[in-house]
Amino acid sequence: MITDRQLTPWANLLKVHLKEFRPKQYHDLLKAGTLNDHVQEIVDRVEIEFSNLRDHGLAYDQAYEMIQEQLYPKPE
Repeated sequence: MITDRQLTPWANLLKVHLKEFRPKQYHDLLKAGTLNDHVQEIVDRVEIEFSNLRDHGLAYDQAYEMIQEQLYPKPE
């Protein structure tokens, strides 16, 4: 189980985003005790994808734009 202190900056951003824009999902994950694990797992995958995009020559902004929807899913 991942604690708040162990979350990466992007995981914290995703957590805040879920709380504001996907409150049902946020509360369901919180109630199940899996919120931090869920957001960190997503971010870990996104960071690998971001790194791969950068390795293939995309500028930071371009790569970030491509992974942004995974970090900030559409509202419920």
